[in-house]
Amino acid sequence: MQQKLADAQAKIQELEARVSEMESYVASLTRDSYDAIIGVDPDGTIRSWNRGAWVIFGWEPEEIVGHKYDKMMPPELDGHAEFLRMIRLLERRGYVNDAEAVRLAKDGRRVLVSVTRTALRNADGGFVGFSAIMRDITERKRMEQRLIHGERMTALGELAAILAHEIKNPLNSMVINLEVLRGHLAGIEPEARDKAGKYMRVLTDEMTRLNKVIRGFLDF
Repeated sequence: MQQKLADAQAKIQELEARVSEMESYVASLTRDSYDAIIGVDPDGTIRSWNRGAWVIFGWEPEEIVGHKYDKMMPPELDGHAEFLRMIRLLERRGYVNDAEAVRLAKDGRRVLVSVTRTALRNADGGFVGFSAIMRDITERKRMEQRLIHGERMTALGELAAILAHEIKNPLNSMVINLEVLRGHLAGIEPEARDKAGKYMRVLTDEMTRLNKVIRGFLDF
């Protein structure tokens, strides 16, 4: 009988050790994660704040824990209304995955984050808050915008070159025909020839200017 009790006690101690090890492992994952991991009560009070949250947003745990979650929301948002909408969605769905949001850092910077929120429930299934895992995607979004801008400028350059070629060909034909027409002026009355020559010089100047514009497009 005593042996059985001893064996049972040994198994309990082994299970407790495993549970303690697992709790330490999970705590380490949360504490040392590069991503911000925040625990929030149903009333919006921040209850936990890991190292990743400090790195991204700048607040030490003692500066932010106990404060309301809407402290991180930009002023143009109705923080309370936004929080209530978030809570209703979490209670209904249980999670919100990879939503993009803007949050404020301690120094006032706006941080664009990808955030996954998960409802937290007690043993009876009651809603007791949520966890928010946030990843700073500000720089990634900037790079995406630069890439989009670069691609747009490349496309504009290609379009400009196509249009320039389409205009340059008929323009060359106009220049040639104008020179031919200039040669026929010798056979008309001097007064009419001078008047026509004046108009032709205007046309020549305008075509020269247009040709410079086209060359500028082709060099774009």
